[in-house]
Amino acid sequence: MKTIKSKPNFPENIFWDVDYNEIDWEKNKRWVIERVLTRGGWADFKELNAYYTQEEIKASIVIIKYLDPKTLNFASNYYEIPKEQFRCYILKQSGPQLWG
Repeated sequence: MKTIKSKPNFPENIFWDVDYNEIDWEKNKRWVIERVLTRGGWADFKELNAYYTQEEIKASIVIIKYLDPKTLNFASNYYEIPKEQFRCYILKQSGPQLWG
């Protein structure tokens, strides 16, 4: 039997473009994880890890289309996942490169 999680305690300004009270934390898990990683602080990151399991977070972050280089490095090191397993890393490597 799956336990029902209470709503996480993230600052509403991370989700500035949507109605915070209407967020479905399970249905939009990947989006929430991406948003907290890219726009949240350390306390938000700790809340993320308290709300979602390591498996849920790992499964979500490897399929995110874009993470900035700093967030990608952090996530790769923290969760011990090689960068080459991240979709955003693969997409960046396969994209056309401009001069210099």
